[in-house]
Amino acid sequence: MVVIDTLRQDHLAPYGYSRDTAPFLSELAREGAVFDGLSTSSWTKPATASLLTGLHPLRHQTFARRDRLPPQAVVLAERLRQGGYRTIAASANGWVSPAFGFDRGFDTFFLAEDLSAEGLNRRLFPLLAGLQAPFFLYVHYVDPHVPYAPATAWDGSPLPAELKADGPMDLSELDATHEYPRPPEFLARTRDLYDGEIRGADQGLRELVSWLHRRGLMKNTLLVVTSDHGEELGEHGRMSHGQSLYQEVVEVPLVFHGPHLMRSGRHFGRASLLDVVPTVADLAGISIPSEEIDGVSLAGLLAGGRGSDGNERAFLFHLDFKDGTSIAVLRGPKKLVLSKVPYRKELFGLDRDPGERHNLVNGSGGGEFASVAAELAERYNSYARGALLRTTVSMDDELMKRLAALGYITSNAEPDPRRIPGRVAPPDPLPRGLLGWETATSEDRCLRLGEVAAASSLLEGWYWAELGGRWSAQDGTLALPLAATLRGAFSLKLSGANYGPRPVHLRVRVDDRGVLDTTVAPGGFEIAGPIAELPRKGPLFVEVAADPAFVPAEEGMGEDRRSLGIFLSSVCLEPRSGA
Repeated sequence: MVVIDTLRQDHLAPYGYSRDTAPFLSELAREGAVFDGLSTSSWTKPATASLLTGLHPLRHQTFARRDRLPPQAVVLAERLRQGGYRTIAASANGWVSPAFGFDRGFDTFFLAEDLSAEGLNRRLFPLLAGLQAPFFLYVHYVDPHVPYAPATAWDGSPLPAELKADGPMDLSELDATHEYPRPPEFLARTRDLYDGEIRGADQGLRELVSWLHRRGLMKNTLLVVTSDHGEELGEHGRMSHGQSLYQEVVEVPLVFHGPHLMRSGRHFGRASLLDVVPTVADLAGISIPSEEIDGVSLAGLLAGGRGSDGNERAFLFHLDFKDGTSIAVLRGPKKLVLSKVPYRKELFGLDRDPGERHNLVNGSGGGEFASVAAELAERYNSYARGALLRTTVSMDDELMKRLAALGYITSNAEPDPRRIPGRVAPPDPLPRGLLGWETATSEDRCLRLGEVAAASSLLEGWYWAELGGRWSAQDGTLALPLAATLRGAFSLKLSGANYGPRPVHLRVRVDDRGVLDTTVAPGGFEIAGPIAELPRKGPLFVEVAADPAFVPAEEGMGEDRRSLGIFLSSVCLEPRSGA
């Protein structure tokens, strides 16, 4: 099993790409079987945990930075070792390492210091001396991951001088977490470097398979080539991964090669990384109880038998991470995406809109939206009901150094809260309404926007929490949770600061009624306005509009080009005098 980290499906010729970036993988695809692979998440740890256990992230609970595979999650290597297989793993990604439980079931597991496929192979091949069947070999290359520093161009020719001159492209140059259109020349350079990295991983794959061939170890061997997730290259305004659940980060290659085991040259429909464990187990004659797995076996399809090709199955994607909070479901041509910070409620028809450009959510609440929304909540809650016990660990300095080489800045002091609760409701059909995981009630009448927990109440138009609060966009909405028994006359009090150089016109509406219309001078502020009445149930909808926008970079305040509204520390309900 070979994982090529961060490999987009649509940057490979078998999936229609104009460049043959991975000619050896293309050869394997022609001789084997190809599926339209789908990950379960958009960053390495939860996706690889799903690949190796067959469990959805909501089941294996390994989706934050310090999460470790719980002991109840059985890894494929454990099942194969019990069946008499020798098991070996080599990983160039620190997230897939013994520290997080990925060495379970492996007789040998090493974490490569060299991030190139060539360097990993150089360390791996001596460890395979004397290898005999049956064996399970897991190899995790990271070439297409940032930093982009390919040895050659995408076609194997020398890297052009203009690409080499600027040096490696890292996360800081990508400015990954900021959402804005990148210049065409920047995106072209990024694509060229990224595609060159794919070529390097493909060459490593070729060397690995050739080495095994020369020793007679491929004659009766199944080869699975896939990826943990894709990469954003500006399609939705951002770069890198682990921030969203659009197709560019959840569509991955999935190629099975073993001409003795399957009909070759076939291209099937969708399949999940969850399907790999049951498929391999099926082909190896290993039985797995259905309650221990979330995927389905593709062995029947590979052999030319009957079975669904996956295009009508429902696939749930999950991201509960520091850089992105989102859930999405894909069923047939329809895909529903729900996200926080930035807020997104989007329904796409991928048959006509494969690039996910045209949001079909219009507030009408039609049957199509209601059906997909109900599917999302049902699947989420079903997986969450079977969640294993969360396990966390501390990372040592060496591991954090390895992760920093891939662009991850992390620490043991950094909290890893769950931002999406264990149960969600179907989102409402309003374009700016509830996503289905907001807190509906609370005894606390204050929402403190600097706290991580506040994100569950934020809807559209908010940035990440900062020290003391967070910025709104020019327009921001939130759902202030209320105790069900709360009655009486109240005012809405906003506390924060106008950090801009000029006064801001601030308008606040509550449940579509005006509460405040005032000018806020530069500096700190506390302002309040009366609320006519509280809703009988559910949260209080608060809309905040600030004009003009504050763009720090345009005021000579650094390089921050966000269009900011107002900085809020808290939004509170306060009893009115005599109430």
